[in-house]
Amino acid sequence: MDNSREEKIDQWMSQEGIRTHRRRRIIPSSTNQISHTPVGTGLDAMEKVAFYFGDRPELPIVEMGQIKEHEVTLSFGEDVHLDEPFYPVSEEYKDHWAIAHTDALVLSTGTVYGQQTAALTAIGNSVAGAKVLVNTNRWEVLGFVGLARFTTAIMVGQVMEQATEPWARNQHIWLVGYRELGPKLVGFLTPYHDESRFHLVESIEQITPEDLHGTSATIYVMGSGPATIEAYNRLRSQNVGLMTDTVVTEQAMFISEDEDGGATIVNAGPNGLKIWPHLVAEGDGLYSAMDITWQKRRQEAESAAEAVENLTVRNFLPAGDADKPAGSPSISVEDLEAMLDRDSVIPEHESNLMENGMSGAPIPAPEPAIPAPPAHEQAPRFTLALLGRPQIYRADGARASGKPAEAVAYLHLNGSAADAITTSRALWPDEESEGPAARTRRTRTAKKIRDTMPEIFRSEGEWRIGRLDTDVEWIVATLTGSSDPQHMIDACELVDEPLRACAQWADEHRSRIADELRQILRDVENQALASDQFEIAEAARQASYGLQ
Repeated sequence: MDNSREEKIDQWMSQEGIRTHRRRRIIPSSTNQISHTPVGTGLDAMEKVAFYFGDRPELPIVEMGQIKEHEVTLSFGEDVHLDEPFYPVSEEYKDHWAIAHTDALVLSTGTVYGQQTAALTAIGNSVAGAKVLVNTNRWEVLGFVGLARFTTAIMVGQVMEQATEPWARNQHIWLVGYRELGPKLVGFLTPYHDESRFHLVESIEQITPEDLHGTSATIYVMGSGPATIEAYNRLRSQNVGLMTDTVVTEQAMFISEDEDGGATIVNAGPNGLKIWPHLVAEGDGLYSAMDITWQKRRQEAESAAEAVENLTVRNFLPAGDADKPAGSPSISVEDLEAMLDRDSVIPEHESNLMENGMSGAPIPAPEPAIPAPPAHEQAPRFTLALLGRPQIYRADGARASGKPAEAVAYLHLNGSAADAITTSRALWPDEESEGPAARTRRTRTAKKIRDTMPEIFRSEGEWRIGRLDTDVEWIVATLTGSSDPQHMIDACELVDEPLRACAQWADEHRSRIADELRQILRDVENQALASDQFEIAEAARQASYGLQ
């Protein structure tokens, strides 16, 4: 590359504000994964640090932190020494340390998150784009001040943020006075945070010390006031923090709404700290998605309740017996009651029936057939996201994540079909692949897949899926065939580590997909530089970093 070209690139890179306002310079919210927008290496690096602390319980609590473009900085509750690759931010302060993203991602860690970061949650982005983290347990009381729209939006956004941060997986989240918003939030966030760690109450007085004993918890209180802090003082412990929609004590750190749409963290330094908080207001994308999800669940629950009300013994008779005028049914009353009132663990004989399509059983339960038209006659109705944690999407908005999505990814990448035992061994390599527990796991996973994509999935004997699109195919097609600069930038910003959090079966596929994307991104970067399309070149370069 000649000197004039290098000077032109340097000039473009240093233009005032041009990079500050690029979306990729702002460390994304953990809630981005809900819409399958990549969360980037910064949050992945923070998760690795949390795992690292899990192996070192002797380290003190992390009070505050920042996830910056290339590093994570952490402020501890006391002076501490960390081994390399951590490094002190300054010689003066021994409680303030940092680690580069690249170093964090290769830390040797276990599989347990450290309690030091359990309540550490992002409360917004700094002016420079860094994600600002505050430990709610350490600061104990954090209030929000502004108009009702602002305080409600931040009380919703903060719950979403904390619930989707992986290192807060064990944090108990109490929603106090959220009314109809409470169950909506819980239903929306349970794919990312265990439902047993959400708690809904109408007033903080309903919470007892016994409820909080032995847990790390954040209490969010809507409609807070002087009585809130009085009740909290009775509950206060080193592992419980409070977030309120107003100031309830002079000693609290609080976030105050600014006229420009941002906010200031008051009591954070002599002049406060300017941030752009994570707001989810009525009408925003995440809020609308939460509403739609809630409405869909209510409709499904109403339909299920109506169906149960209309059930009779005739619904459970073998085919042909329902029309017989007389004779004893081939299913006992005890079995029928067990089917209608079963515990969460599916009995072994019933698990077999559900998993194998009722083959040889007295009760028919036919599986939906996979459509057979050639590919050119039917456009795909389903999308499989292979980048990040796998997810599957249906055209009408239904989706599935976790093991069901991983199972679909496994089938898609391994010939579209596999017998149930082989699939079980791949998805749960550390668990038994046969027996009641294994069958229950497979049954529940298959049911979730069938609920999301019944037209192209079946599980009679072997598991099989039909044709679907993937995000990798779309990104490759866009980067190699599109002439629209914005489409190419958008495709680059969707690049993420393939098959994150999948079992060992994914290692080979992860490496292959990453290698393919890296090569394509190198080509895109070189071609963009040759034609002075610097934004595309930078987007491709940043995407490549995300695969390293």
